[in-house]
Amino acid sequence: MNSNSPNPITELVLRGENYQGDAVLFDISGERITIGAGDPKAELSMSADSLQRMIAKEVASSELFMAGELTIEGDFNAAIAVGAVLEADESGGNPLESAGTENNNIAYLDNVGLLVGDLHATRDRFEQLGFNLAERGTHYYENPPGTFTTWGTANHCVNFRDGGLLEFIAHYYPEHPAGLYGQQLEANGNHWGKITLHCQSADGEVARLKRQGRPTADASTLYRYIDGEQFSPDPEHSKKTLLFSYPTSFQDGFMMVGAEHTLGEFPISDAHYSHPNGAERMPFALIAAADLEGTVERYEQAVSIKSEHYNGEYRIALGRDTHLRFTASDALPPSIASLVADRPVACVGAGFEVRDLGLCKALLDERGLKTEETRWGLMVGEPIKGSGTVFFGKAR
Repeated sequence: MNSNSPNPITELVLRGENYQGDAVLFDISGERITIGAGDPKAELSMSADSLQRMIAKEVASSELFMAGELTIEGDFNAAIAVGAVLEADESGGNPLESAGTENNNIAYLDNVGLLVGDLHATRDRFEQLGFNLAERGTHYYENPPGTFTTWGTANHCVNFRDGGLLEFIAHYYPEHPAGLYGQQLEANGNHWGKITLHCQSADGEVARLKRQGRPTADASTLYRYIDGEQFSPDPEHSKKTLLFSYPTSFQDGFMMVGAEHTLGEFPISDAHYSHPNGAERMPFALIAAADLEGTVERYEQAVSIKSEHYNGEYRIALGRDTHLRFTASDALPPSIASLVADRPVACVGAGFEVRDLGLCKALLDERGLKTEETRWGLMVGEPIKGSGTVFFGKAR
């Protein structure tokens, strides 16, 4: 650390005076400082040099985290909230109007993700459901430039021609805990753990959230590539994506993230867009909440899009006729109510449009999969062990 540089711990304390959220304990090269009131909900550990670089905006907290220079224990929501204060642009700015505004930066529902412990078993189960999966991919990041490191997760995807996809995510490299993914799996087991919104500009969406005073971190760069069995990334044959997290969802036990794809997709053949069950697109993610109106209001404010109320439920339109759909927890069929258990809010499934619903049901019946008619479409009657619940509806 340069002797002429401001003391980063002093700056940490000064910026922390503006923080009104849950207390967070910082361990900065062994010196422990608490920001906020009450008992700490999270503990952040980093060196004084890393703290100085973060405050000086030379590096984002998310980059420090992925590089292993920042560790977080406890409530990630509290950690992100205090981090946003420390990284705030002190020039300020007027907040944008929240719910009720048309947010054209959010283009559509990009993907819904299942966090699972066994990627291969989940792949086999969804193939039984009639989906055709692309090859396995692995996630990695670049830090410093030219040095590529695995993020610790691998995935399979169900792809659709409109750009949407269903993603299955698992820890493939256990020595890299992948932060939130690891904590979520430990807390909830296999579950619907991620909703991704496709943004025209990830940085623009982060700037909007910060102007509104909502805790979020700058977008980070993540790559995905077809890996075979070894970690050997090639950026020229990878999908490069800017990612950030919407803060409202952390308290709900799943992540809602924004994504801007900045480098094309790795090769996917036409066969990967053709599914034996006839699925053509993924129009919605279903969220169940004990406090339905309060939850919908939080998500309206997060995305700056007003919800629509219909048939006792709510939905938020994301573009390309895709939606976040919200229902009361006590309105769920008993066969999937167990997926929510005592969680106040949970993502419980994804919906798919199929060319011929009768043929789709016939395929499921032939494969011994019990189905049930619900307001969200034809549901696989018993939750898919280690995966989740899906709904099939007729394409418009």
